[in-house]
Amino acid sequence: MDKELRVFFSTALGVWGGPARASDVFARQHGFDDADAFTAWRQDLMVQLEVGAALSPTELGRLIRIARIAVYDDYYGAGREWIHVTPSSQEEAEQLLQRAGTELQALGSQN
Repeated sequence: MDKELRVFFSTALGVWGGPARASDVFARQHGFDDADAFTAWRQDLMVQLEVGAALSPTELGRLIRIARIAVYDDYYGAGREWIHVTPSSQEEAEQLLQRAGTELQALGSQN
């Protein structure tokens, strides 16, 4: 994953630190034990992105799903405000999400 994607994903994960934090129900729906486990994962992943650690296909898939919610959801994420709270527009975010999806597909085809 290149630096541009790492910065984008770190930004998307940072949006989750805002007022609409994940509930226990939301966390369980996305494979976590509870909201605290989601928060710990989010913080750990931000560090992994910062140091350039390789992500497994499973982890990258989960990251893409969570980032997509941050980009588009008006309750949990930034939604319509994405352009005002991040350095990229909705269109740029969508392009980065698509590029990450392509990388995920490539990782999956290697297995």
